[in-house]
Amino acid sequence: MRIRFFAAGIIALCLAWSATPAVASHISIDFGAVASDGDDFGDATLNDGSGACTDLTSTQPESCPLTLTGNASTGAVALGFPITFGSTTVTSVYIDENGIVSFTGPITSSSFSSLSALGLPVIAPYFADLTSIAFVDTVFDMVNTPGQLMYQRGSAVAVASSDGTFDLSNEVPAFAVTWDGPTNADTTPIYTQLIIYSHSSSATGDFDIRFRYGVQDKDIYNTGTGTSGIAGLLLGSNTLNVTGTLDGTKDYFYSFRNGVLVGSTPPPPPLTLACPASTAQVGTAYSSALTATGGMPPYAFSDTGSLPTGLALNATSGAVKGTPTTAGTFAFTAQVKDTSGTAAGTVSSSCQIVVSPAAPKLSVTPAALPFGTVQRYALGLKSVTLTNKGTSPIALSHISLANGGGDFAALSLCPSSLAAGKSCDVYVLLFAYNLGSISATLNIPNNATGSPQAVPLSVVVNPR
Repeated sequence: MRIRFFAAGIIALCLAWSATPAVASHISIDFGAVASDGDDFGDATLNDGSGACTDLTSTQPESCPLTLTGNASTGAVALGFPITFGSTTVTSVYIDENGIVSFTGPITSSSFSSLSALGLPVIAPYFADLTSIAFVDTVFDMVNTPGQLMYQRGSAVAVASSDGTFDLSNEVPAFAVTWDGPTNADTTPIYTQLIIYSHSSSATGDFDIRFRYGVQDKDIYNTGTGTSGIAGLLLGSNTLNVTGTLDGTKDYFYSFRNGVLVGSTPPPPPLTLACPASTAQVGTAYSSALTATGGMPPYAFSDTGSLPTGLALNATSGAVKGTPTTAGTFAFTAQVKDTSGTAAGTVSSSCQIVVSPAAPKLSVTPAALPFGTVQRYALGLKSVTLTNKGTSPIALSHISLANGGGDFAALSLCPSSLAAGKSCDVYVLLFAYNLGSISATLNIPNNATGSPQAVPLSVVVNPR
């Protein structure tokens, strides 16, 4: 991470506090675009020493101190992207002196008994009465005087990450509200941050929320009860209350999809991807699927490399279907992407499908041999023709008679291996001895589809 002017001041602040037990450090998370000189556009309002952001409606990246006292609120601050909760879509927020973010109007009330008591859509990362101080000149002037509330707004489009502390490979459009200072209730120093992410890979208006409390192991806040033990959100019909202790070692992560709260703590399980069935056969219908679990559905599937000819991937369901037309080993890389917009939301797997040659096809004609009605001691002769309709040799095993074949005998003129496109004959001899309706089965075992083929034999024998 580059050490920028803004970050240097924050580091100095952290060092000044480091000797005090149980005091949380301050983290700078910067979403801003990177300038050609290696600096961040987002730091400009602090680097020039003005200490104030005059255009709250701007959608440009920036890091801005907020000087608010007496439960005051900012005007509308542009998020830089739209978010949707329920049927409401907004593009700006209001931030009050206690770090509470509202969406349809400012909060100036001093009553913090509950989220619903505020009467507005809100996100309250630390629902308590905070002590805020005025920003003085530059970050360096703030060392040893903690208590600064600020917001940071990212670029409207994702930019390469080189200085942020997110667990993302790209800095997504995001908006953060950060507080580092004491409460006026008991002067306990706290650190808290609300981060709102936008995800262009999902539906317009979808977003995620992350609460961060402290940056050291075992940082714990809200150890008491009452108003200081409330954090959460009230957005449309979506209500979430985080009660009890707020722990710096936990990840409080929530997601809105299509205006509805769908995520929860802890974050979703890791995204995984399993390959489809690895064997197929030419000429035989194939149906399998890429299988994704975890992450944040819905998923989008893709592949690079070579799926077997005749098969196709459904990008929405992950289904792989079709009828292979060519034998061989086909290697490809399967990929799934969820809607989280994070690096962990894209997973690839190396897969292969081995397509074996088409199964041999044996034609047997006729399908049955009826000898009709004959007198006792009569002789009869009929034949069955075997034809290899496939593209590979067919291995023929011993041809036999079953099911009362005492009046019949079989003679095969077929080789043990019948070449593709070749035919041969099997003869069946009748010697009518037993009276009545006689039946038997000619069995033709082989390695072709449908083996063993069975040809029914029948005859009716009358007395002489």
